[in-house]
Amino acid sequence: MNPVWGALSDRIGRSTLLSAGLVVEGVLLVGYFLALRSGSVALIFASLLAVAGIGHACVNGIFPAFVTEALPPEVRYTAGSLGMQLAALIAGFAPLVAVALEGSTFGVWTICGLALLLCLAGAVAAQFLVRARRPEPAVEPAAA
Repeated sequence: MNPVWGALSDRIGRSTLLSAGLVVEGVLLVGYFLALRSGSVALIFASLLAVAGIGHACVNGIFPAFVTEALPPEVRYTAGSLGMQLAALIAGFAPLVAVALEGSTFGVWTICGLALLLCLAGAVAAQFLVRARRPEPAVEPAAA
């Protein structure tokens, strides 16, 4: 699905589709946790496919081009890579945080709420904090 979402972002815009993908992923995660509580293997499998194929694939398929357009060429590779690596480092602690939150007052719904909040924060950031950079038009030399 990554190429499909990437091609669609070429047509309708990366920020809009990235934001929509993050919101959809957050909402589908709630559905996934509901499916886990049901115990139905078919429902769990279907909801996992929806989260991965719709929400996550949308974000994952668009993000490289989004970062490339959002950063100036001088720092594009370093800044994009640094951001991805720091995110991976922080996300590595997610299972520990989830286990700690499971014992809270609202149980697994605290995890869902936090995930939805993070997805919404990313959607807002994609819309308002990062502007796509457009290449400067080439200046034609004056005719002599």
